Amino acid sequence: LQKRYKTSQVEEQICTLDTLAFQLIFTGFEPIALTAGEVMLLQAMAMSNHHLTHHDLMAFFGDAVLDEKTKKARLEVLISRLRLKLRSHDRPNLDIKAMRGEGYRLTFNLRIKEDLKASRD
Repeated sequence: LQKRYKTSQVEEQICTLDTLAFQLIFTGFEPIALTAGEVMLLQAMAMSNHHLTHHDLMAFFGDAVLDEKTKKARLEVLISRLRLKLRSHDRPNLDIKAMRGEGYRLTFNLRIKEDLKASRD
């Protein structure tokens, strides 16, 4: 019962990813500054229905010359740093959850802000 209650709260939270300004934007709160890797991660997760497998993420972010162990470590560091930023924003329902044996998923709705120049062309 408690999980269902939390899920309904999470669904109400919608964040916007500004890929040009490297920010995660929330109505009524300060934006979160992001690195290029964090923007790429959030954008990939948003475009894939908020869930990606470990393999997909490692392929997306991994350097072809690196071994699987190094790719996985780099991915875990990126996710860990992004989680810290989300949690420090004082919004408890913002997180990236690990799904055992499946990958990672966002616990919040995320929209990607479109580039106005690109949409005019």
